[in-house]
Amino acid sequence: LAEDAVAHGDEQLAALIDPLRPRTQRLSTVCAMMCQQEKFWRFMEGLARAGGLVVAIVDKDGCANIVRQCLGIESRRQLDADPELASRFHREIRLPYVESQGLMV
Repeated sequence: LAEDAVAHGDEQLAALIDPLRPRTQRLSTVCAMMCQQEKFWRFMEGLARAGGLVVAIVDKDGCANIVRQCLGIESRRQLDADPELASRFHREIRLPYVESQGLMV
């Protein structure tokens, strides 16, 4: 599936697809990379709306704030230290985002 992302010209997204492969980057870094993508901002706005928040994300910092609110954390670094939180991030944010981009079945 990462090959699909590469075929669509999205190398960053390709790097985010497979949460089970051995990571060379910390999950907090992956999350920070995602927060730089305007497509991810739109996804997070929708996720926030579904949770009852009305937001307009205009930059990576605003996106990071919404990610932290959705997960109930103070810092993305917590993703690196807490396996249950990392699992929630994958399940509730990362994988749905990848699927929303049409790169997973």
